[in-house]
Amino acid sequence: MLAPVPGVIGTLMAVEALKFFAGIDTDTSTLRLYDAAATEFHTLKIRKREDCPTCARSGAKLA
Repeated sequence: MLAPVPGVIGTLMAVEALKFFAGIDTDTSTLRLYDAAATEFHTLKIRKREDCPTCARSGAKLA
């Protein structure tokens, strides 16, 4: 039942990585969760926090 889950998540991660390296702007204000038991995606809105060391850096790049 859960065997395809790594493939689904890996594919989503690969697409996001390709968008990042291609310079395609992605929505960083949402977090996508996958519920494998219910086979559903959930999207949470997240806000930038000024007291967060990562969020506070404007235009921060990933290492």
